[in-house]
Amino acid sequence: DPRRDCASTVKHHAQGLDLVSGGGIGLAAETRISGPQALADTENPAAAWNPVSRTYLVVWRDERNNADRWADIYGRSVSARGAPLADDVLLSSRGALNDEVMPQLAVASTGDFLVVWQTDVRESGSGIYGRLLTNTGILRTAMITIRPAGQQQGSGAQAPSVAWDPATQRYLVAWNTSESTKTSAGPLVASSIEIEALTKSGARLGGSQTIARGAADGSGNDASQPVVAASRRCGAVIVLWQQSVLGDQAGLDIVGRLVDLTQWPVRSWLASTRFSAAGSESGRPR
Repeated sequence: DPRRDCASTVKHHAQGLDLVSGGGIGLAAETRISGPQALADTENPAAAWNPVSRTYLVVWRDERNNADRWADIYGRSVSARGAPLADDVLLSSRGALNDEVMPQLAVASTGDFLVVWQTDVRESGSGIYGRLLTNTGILRTAMITIRPAGQQQGSGAQAPSVAWDPATQRYLVAWNTSESTKTSAGPLVASSIEIEALTKSGARLGGSQTIARGAADGSGNDASQPVVAASRRCGAVIVLWQQSVLGDQAGLDIVGRLVDLTQWPVRSWLASTRFSAAGSESGRPR
């Protein structure tokens, strides 16, 4: 069937899914992905195609257990034709009395998925956590702590992104970290970009690194909302983020940096590059 092998995209409507061919032709009717137990709000969907199992994994934030422990992260395997293959699966811990949001995922060469998300801890800060799944969407590991939650409300790590680099057989996770500094005029918050490498089994390689720093001076020069993409060949991974390079009056810019993932800690990267036009207002890169 030529439709099975053509380029395709997944379009989300809440947690519904339309399968669309590379020519924009609908291949299947809209399908509800979140299962029958998802009776509350579901949002923040993300999806990845697995070339090993020839299936999609769709993940999302789910409030079905909101009364007991706030929102969780759920996932579900979907066939190449857009049909759900199994029940949806809880990815975040059942004991997590926190709010899990903004899931992202990447696929390793083996077909395993790494799903990462932001956890907002009640009365405290936020951190980045994750979990490995098999190529069929079955849980492979317990929850992985990538960046522990901050100790102060409004501080910590947010908005993760993840990519798999086949050249080094490593995942790279990026996020923005917000830290508050006390001043005589009140607290000032600076947001920076941090990265962490993980092995294919989910082990951290020795601590996160900061590749872009915001200024806690009220200038608006904050770095946030990172996105990661791997080159697939030489261990070069690009990290993009939004930052007001010229200050608040000029609006947000898109900035990026190439990272050499063949070594860790990273000792080689290109100077950050500004991609958006001067004076333009830019949103989160994709």
